[in-house]
Amino acid sequence: EKDIEQYCNNLGFKFDEKEIDKLYKWSMGNPKSLQLIARLAEENDTMFEVTEELLDKAREIFREYIMLNITDSWSSELLEFLMQISVVDSFNIEMAEMVTGNGHARGIISSAENIGSFLDNENFVYTIKRPLLLALPHRGSKDLIQIMKNIPKLIFDNGMRLPEFSVTSNLPSVMNGGKDFCEWSLRDDELAASIGKLVEMCLGAYGKGIVNQALGESYYEKGRDAYDVISHLSKAQMKAQVGGKKEMEFAALGILVRLGLFHGKEEDALEQLNSFELSLPEDSPKLLKQNIEALRTRIALYDGNMEKVQIWLLEQSPDETKEFFILERYRYLTKVRCYMALGEDLMALALLEKLYYYAESFDRPYVKIETSLLKAIVNKRLAHPYMDCLEEAIEGAKHYSFTRVISEEGTAVTGLLNEYRKYDERKVDINDGWFDAVVKEAGTMENLYPSYLRGNIVSKSDFSEQALSVLYYLAKGYSIPQVGKEMNMKPETVKYHTKQIYKKLGVSGKSDAILTARNLGIL
Repeated sequence: EKDIEQYCNNLGFKFDEKEIDKLYKWSMGNPKSLQLIARLAEENDTMFEVTEELLDKAREIFREYIMLNITDSWSSELLEFLMQISVVDSFNIEMAEMVTGNGHARGIISSAENIGSFLDNENFVYTIKRPLLLALPHRGSKDLIQIMKNIPKLIFDNGMRLPEFSVTSNLPSVMNGGKDFCEWSLRDDELAASIGKLVEMCLGAYGKGIVNQALGESYYEKGRDAYDVISHLSKAQMKAQVGGKKEMEFAALGILVRLGLFHGKEEDALEQLNSFELSLPEDSPKLLKQNIEALRTRIALYDGNMEKVQIWLLEQSPDETKEFFILERYRYLTKVRCYMALGEDLMALALLEKLYYYAESFDRPYVKIETSLLKAIVNKRLAHPYMDCLEEAIEGAKHYSFTRVISEEGTAVTGLLNEYRKYDERKVDINDGWFDAVVKEAGTMENLYPSYLRGNIVSKSDFSEQALSVLYYLAKGYSIPQVGKEMNMKPETVKYHTKQIYKKLGVSGKSDAILTARNLGIL
């Protein structure tokens, strides 16, 4: 503060102690920003008063200065690192490695300290100073929307633009991609109409199709009409194909695959995914290809293809026990579902705890809803308390009017939803139609995929020859008496075998038993 006072005195400004304190807090002692304040004060004849209006104007100009003259000359690795780590308020080297997935965080932080005073360092806990933070375009979805609202003057008056950056991180989603846009979905139509075109323009090639993609995804999550969802997502794909990015096409495809699964069209969904993969250039990002395979594995889970699930789990899934990188979150959540389908509930729970900690620490509402729901399912199986996790998921989903994040789990969640309806201590109002819509959708998924995430995988060897024969005749449409006649067996004995078959398959009826047995390769 003494240095600032002396600097101002040398320029002929006599500021009082209160104004010096304002300058200190605003500038962090940066001489360039102080010089800017002095010039503006002189131009506006406010030599003896530091006003908020003056500081706001200086802040805007200083942000332009940093973007045009400072960050533009940095290496892409450094800039990308700072954009990724800016989602947290402070960090140490270990956290930086986890957040960015970059094993060279120590060296990058060191180079950042060498090129300027943009990082505070207290006992190796780093904070990005506000002037640089304002100039980084990758800071949180709420900040991004505010930047977009304020950017027209900079673009049209000064010919500026934001540096291009990805909002998907090569995940099959925009809403839950590079950033979490759940808050955006609360006002999806309004924001699309007001700043949609501006967002597309500011993001350059990465913005091609983003508004249609975001609307289509938001509509899907809310259980809106399939025609509206497909219409927006198809437009997003076409826009991305004309001067856009493959990762935006993949984000649209990811929701179309989920829509196909919701309507029992898993074969069509797989065909779409395979066609997209064939269109990829050879130099496509590794993470994009890995997430395609993870999405293919999710289709296999619904289809009951446990061989595919086990191969992916053993040969391609990320190892969370060695390193935990948040950029792998989609594959981690796929791995959780594989663990659950194969009955490895303790492994699933251990990974879910890590994902939940990430979601809570870094303000990712969608991941938090998803992990809370999966934790409830696993805890129920393990006879652990689960109602708090379930309620947290329901409460979060209802806040955003999302239904599919819950209902897509079908068989695994229908029982829990019915239990919550009867729960005397529930905190969420379930009498406004939203909860009924979730239950109805979950029932649809249960009918389509009765074995999905059931958790009691059996094989042909678990059945006797007699039981397999009974199952075979049931699949051919024979009645209990007809089966008994073919097998020279009393109807009561056939009924006994039938009940045991249902019990092992975890089903309650003939049609479910036949479908599950086929999905598991028993028939």
